[in-house]
Amino acid sequence: MIDINKVTPRELGEKIAEVLYRKKGKGIELINVAEQTSVTEYYVIATGNSRTQVGALCDLAKKHGGVAVITADHGNAEKMFD
Repeated sequence: MIDINKVTPRELGEKIAEVLYRKKGKGIELINVAEQTSVTEYYVIATGNSRTQVGALCDLAKKHGGVAVITADHGNAEKMFD
């Protein structure tokens, strides 16, 4: 586990991305959003293949100092937009 008080925001994001990759997370992206929001400096985005895997990825992110936000597309995302 990482001591979030001893790393930069980028290092924390990279560590979380690495942990998610080792747990077979897919499509992992580390995005710098510091200029767009004051809430955080980086987003780490990852995809899982099942509810169980997504749950495990969320648990790992939280364990390593991150916050997990879950979105889902069950094949109907195009119906969400006009």
